[in-house]
This record gives sequence, C-alpha cells and structure tokens, in this order.
Amino acid sequence: MPTDLNQDKQQAYALLSQLSPDQLSAVRELLEKIVTVPEAISDDEERAVAEAREWLKNGGKSISHEELLADLGLTLSDFLAMGERATERRTQIESSGE
Repeated sequence: MPTDLNQDKQQAYALLSQLSPDQLSAVRELLEKIVTVPEAISDDEERAVAEAREWLKNGGKSISHEELLADLGLTLSDFLAMGERATERRTQIESSGE
C-alpha cells in the first residue's frame, strides 16, 4: 500500500511537536545516526574480518589469557603486577598534580 510522503511528514511533525526538549533531543540524535553514512571499511579491515570468519568456520578455538600472555613472554602474575604498578603510578601522578 503506497504512502503519501507529505502526509507522513506532517504526522511526524505533529508527533515531534508533542515531545519534551529531552525527548526531542533523543529523537534528533537517533535521526542523525540513521541518516549518517557509516565510515568506509578499509581493505585491511575487510581482509581481517574475512580471515576471522574463515577461522571460525573451520573450527577456530578461542585463546585463553594465559596462552596469550605466554606468547608475549608473560605470566598472569606478571600481567597483574603490571596493572598494579600502573595504578600506583596513576595515583602518584594524580596526587602530585603532574
């Protein structure tokens, strides 16, 4: 069933006029997302996605945190200690005003 574009717009305007400022802002943001053209995916990103899909199709298994850390020459204890040192350093910086 074809619709009349002008009638649709009039109905939309009528509904918009009934919204609170916060609701209108939310609708505007939604409309911006709908009409904004998404950023193009690079060839490298396309290849990475294709490789990941192929890997999953062929029974690809997940990698544990421990395996990943071992590949980097770290243990879980090493990694946790790095996080603690980073937190301590951040606290020092924040308290000294650096």
